[in-house]
Amino acid sequence: MKTEDCSIPIGTDFLPGTSRQYLIQCQKNEKKAKVKMRLLVYIMHKDGKTMHNIGRDLNTLYSTVRCWLKRVTEKGIRGRYDKKILGAPSKLDDQQIKQLKRDLKAGPQACGLDHGVWTTRNNKAQKKRFNATYVPTGIYNLLKCIGFSWQAPRPMNPKSASKKEQKEFKKKVSVQVFAFDRA
Repeated sequence: MKTEDCSIPIGTDFLPGTSRQYLIQCQKNEKKAKVKMRLLVYIMHKDGKTMHNIGRDLNTLYSTVRCWLKRVTEKGIRGRYDKKILGAPSKLDDQQIKQLKRDLKAGPQACGLDHGVWTTRNNKAQKKRFNATYVPTGIYNLLKCIGFSWQAPRPMNPKSASKKEQKEFKKKVSVQVFAFDRA
């Protein structure tokens, strides 16, 4: 069959060791939407549709369709999955991470800070200690990796009543409601 790109065969020549039925079965079993879409592109190309027609039918760019087909042609059917991107290595070594866990469990006062909760401002003290700088998203990811989560205390109005005053108020109101119901 005719090809648009000399390196990507079309029709039955496309993925010669893989049947159309197998591609359909893979697509039915796949949970990831992007991979399902790629498998649909492979099925359509196996049926003899051109890259331009596939792109038009699926409302996808020609270059995207071509990239997907080229990758699966070079890597085989496993090419339908994206390669894992690992990211940058950690700025803290294992010993520093263990120390950070201990610091977080002990609390800010135990680390010489005057605040009752950890904040991004407290992070400046940790920067000096570990010689590492993190942006807020990096702090969140680091906390998640070591088993903590980013939580903020519930805001309180400084003019609100104390717990004791709130309890007394609730008792007073419940007694008044009870007396009103009996009358």
